[in-house]
Amino acid sequence: RLQTEADKTRQMLYEIMATASKFFTNQLNTRQAYNCQKYIETRNISTQSMEQFEIGFAPKGYQELYHHLKEKGFNANLIRKSGLCIESESDHSVFDRFRNRLIFPIKDERERIIAFGGRSLDANPRAKYLNSPETLLFSKGHVVYNFSSVRKTRVQKSSLIVVEGYMDVIALFQAGFPNAVAPLGTAITSSQLKLLWKLDREPTILLDGDEAGQKA
Repeated sequence: RLQTEADKTRQMLYEIMATASKFFTNQLNTRQAYNCQKYIETRNISTQSMEQFEIGFAPKGYQELYHHLKEKGFNANLIRKSGLCIESESDHSVFDRFRNRLIFPIKDERERIIAFGGRSLDANPRAKYLNSPETLLFSKGHVVYNFSSVRKTRVQKSSLIVVEGYMDVIALFQAGFPNAVAPLGTAITSSQLKLLWKLDREPTILLDGDEAGQKA
């Protein structure tokens, strides 16, 4: 029974993540997303890339996603477990983790959305990039961004390219190199290496040339 309950919880979390992803992509067509749309233009992100990577926008409001998920019938406890919303320690109110950010869905090997990454659109953000926290679905050191897509479409003669972040993967995709993936942070773990070797025994590593990249 415990296994069954755990499976039910996981299934509900997958549904929450899928619902949230649709919310984020729909938000790109709103007035709130004007600055996000301009950022997309300045970074030359193509319509094809937007669709391929299911890019979205998290609005500025503190509870917009939370209220949307509640309206869809998800309970507050599960929403918190998804990592999409945070409970305040002071008054126990719930607020959205991702606000005013360009959103990148993160998928598992079976192409299910398990987390999100967000690039801040604020002038002076505390964190330029923010990922979902560790959850029942998501463990950062065991996931490689764009893995499922590359595994499905990779041309075997083409080398697997390992870059640092979301935008690097998208830039290579637009330049005609779709076999690009990224660890979620520069410190590549042994679990991530095993995933990379599933695709290519000799991947090409193109991390940033700074100290963190050299260590990785």
